[in-house]
Amino acid sequence: MKNKTLLIVIPLIIHLIIVVMGSIAIISQAFSSPGSNNAVSVSGVNIFRYFTIDGNIFIILASIVISIFLILKKETKISYILHLMAAVSALLIFLTVVIVLLPYFGSMLLHGYKMIVLHATNPMLCVISFLFVYKDKISKKMAILGILPMAVYGFFALLFCFTKVWSESLIPYPFLEVYDNPWYESLLFIVGMFGGCILTSILLSIISRKLYIVNMNKKGLIITGSILFLVIIGIVLLLILI
Repeated sequence: MKNKTLLIVIPLIIHLIIVVMGSIAIISQAFSSPGSNNAVSVSGVNIFRYFTIDGNIFIILASIVISIFLILKKETKISYILHLMAAVSALLIFLTVVIVLLPYFGSMLLHGYKMIVLHATNPMLCVISFLFVYKDKISKKMAILGILPMAVYGFFALLFCFTKVWSESLIPYPFLEVYDNPWYESLLFIVGMFGGCILTSILLSIISRKLYIVNMNKKGLIITGSILFLVIIGIVLLLILI
């Protein structure tokens, strides 16, 4: 019983951190100077061209809804799938930054409060909050629903790029430059993004159940608590140093 209570309180704290830090970062970006020296050097409605922004907004909204379910102590498929969607989006943001975008933009992607929160801390916290609290076992077909936020963004982003609604500086990511990149490079990124997100969604759904079972014993809860404590301390230190 004590373990189950902690598995409600700890995620609630994490979701609160996500909502507060993410909201501050997005609002700051929206009202920042367009000429500011960061990787998302835009403001106003233009920030919504980036999945970093759209994905984090979805993560924040999902955290609010999930927190309500946690407070009511109700576990439903709706909250589970919503959290899975947020976790897949979060992992996509983090891995895209680390693997794809850092070679293009360098360390500026992880410099300053907004960039660190939107690219690293909020995505990491979202994934962690999903991994340890669900005992649900869902089918692989159901797990694929986790890619929906990315799929919706990807559809419209590709549509806008192919129809040249977005062109030149309006294109948010280098891999969306479909008329400048070799066709096979664009195809590789499209297949990689969709295929990778499908695989990620299925794996997250499987791993979360395994970790929930581990957390139902004292040793597992100590390990989980230690990991969360180290992550939160690391985030605090990171934010103090920027």
